[in-house]
Amino acid sequence: MRLYHRPLAFAALTLALALTGCGDSSKPTSPGTATPVPLATTVENIRARYGLPALAIAVIDRDSIHVTIRGVRKVGSPVSAQAGDLFHLGSLTKAMTATMIGRLVEAGTLTWNRTLIQAFPQFADSMVTAYRTVKLGQLLQHRGGVPAFETLEDFAALPTFAGTDVEQRRAFVRWLVTRPPAVTPGTYLYSNAGYGVAAAIAEAAAGSTWEQLLTSELLDPLDVTATFGWPTDHDAAQPWGHIFTGGAFVPFDPNSGRVPTVVAPAGDLSQSLEAYGRFAQLHLRSLLGTAQLLDASTFDLMHTPPDGDYAMGWQRLTLQGRLVYTHEGSAGTFAAFVLLDPSRGGAYVIATNALSDEVEAAFIELLTAVAPRYSALPVRYLVSPAALRSGLAVPDPTPKFLTK
Repeated sequence: MRLYHRPLAFAALTLALALTGCGDSSKPTSPGTATPVPLATTVENIRARYGLPALAIAVIDRDSIHVTIRGVRKVGSPVSAQAGDLFHLGSLTKAMTATMIGRLVEAGTLTWNRTLIQAFPQFADSMVTAYRTVKLGQLLQHRGGVPAFETLEDFAALPTFAGTDVEQRRAFVRWLVTRPPAVTPGTYLYSNAGYGVAAAIAEAAAGSTWEQLLTSELLDPLDVTATFGWPTDHDAAQPWGHIFTGGAFVPFDPNSGRVPTVVAPAGDLSQSLEAYGRFAQLHLRSLLGTAQLLDASTFDLMHTPPDGDYAMGWQRLTLQGRLVYTHEGSAGTFAAFVLLDPSRGGAYVIATNALSDEVEAAFIELLTAVAPRYSALPVRYLVSPAALRSGLAVPDPTPKFLTK
């Protein structure tokens, strides 16, 4: 059973970028100059300017993935970060969970229209009426009415769930559906808990754990691996996360806190940028007309919001007349960002093993430097970093769970 002591809410950056194309990933041009600058130099300069422990970027097109990383795995250690190092993805995991469920739908194990009462008929006596007709697809679109579960108060209200991860998630569903929805089902409300419920539906239908299903249905077909949890859960030498306190980045002990088991399918996965880049490339290729692993119609569903801009693990934005697809992820001590720009034929993934209220500025600067004609639109926090600073500075802090 995973222990998680004081989760705090933090919704990281939404980067809206007007992109001009992938360009040469090895020799980006700095804005205002005609002199090519090696990407490694650019990454290191930006990393050092913001004091980040490590900073990495993957530049992706239809056929290639180029990863550049600079910095250290842990502040205070001389060990340099390596291209194959793992970064915690936070909410970038959501699109992966949705893609795995898409595979189960195409296999006939599930349908997007499976309702909560169909998935859990054993809860019929206690399930509130409003939840009975909530569909699997709605949960993945954050339109199931499920509470957000992103604050300390949210998790403090939970009883203790015992048993295996599957048993805990199922018990969480049983507890959740006895309470009124946070909003009317069909209304958008970003919800980590909704992805926990969706994963529990998949587990019940397939008779396997979320971890097993993600591995068999997505990771293995992509020929990549992942660690469920922090990078150090796989290898103690992997990068540590860091928090900003006392004017500096401080290593965060990975044993001090974890993403709660009940919402792990919303954001508790670590991968190298090469490995996650193959997932991003899978979705980029589908947007370029080459669907793999899933039918084109399934990708279309996952990329198309029923209203607004959020689909299934992707935020779809219209920038300068074209569509781009983004998401952010963090569990408080790492930060990651992905952007797909199919009309320019490229994608980008950026990650760091730290979180502060300046990380988004570093990400923007790196993207702008990689292609000088990028135009960075305003960055916005859904929760003010200043409001969370005191939470970051407490002794032996525990991570926040990122929403969007």
